[in-house]
Amino acid sequence: KPFVGKNAVIIGGGNTAMDAVRTAVRLPGVTGVHLVYRRTIAQMPAAREELCAVLAEDVVIHELLAPEAISQSDGRLGLQCRPMRLGAPDASGRRRPQPLPGATVTIICDGVVPAVGQQLECAFCHQDDLRAAGPDGATRLPGVYTGGDAHRGAATLVDAIGDGRRAAAAI
Repeated sequence: KPFVGKNAVIIGGGNTAMDAVRTAVRLPGVTGVHLVYRRTIAQMPAAREELCAVLAEDVVIHELLAPEAISQSDGRLGLQCRPMRLGAPDASGRRRPQPLPGATVTIICDGVVPAVGQQLECAFCHQDDLRAAGPDGATRLPGVYTGGDAHRGAATLVDAIGDGRRAAAAI
């Protein structure tokens, strides 16, 4: 069983972070769950249905906080976060978070779960070779098929299963 203590902090704003939050809420002994994200709720990349499910839970959401360090004292953790503000849009079109000068905010907790930065690990090829796949999952690489997040970016499990079925039929 995962241990996150009585008070858990999840870091991130994507689908994995939403899953981690909803799992933590249901773990025996957990009395508080916090979600920390460096942008606003409106800018979270999680699917809307995932975000709505988290908003319906008893979770404290901390917007515009960027984690910087974890400290430990008397068996408790302190997640030190830098307050942020939104600046100009970045390449994704979302406004880029920029640190505010001054003091940090510390969230006291028992466990921290980082759920950020999912990226495809592909040592044998370039990511563009996988993302340029056809509708059946065939890539530019002979005999290599792809699906799910590797093909379309962050998506749902249902999308990934559908991709797998299409690739299996093509193979």
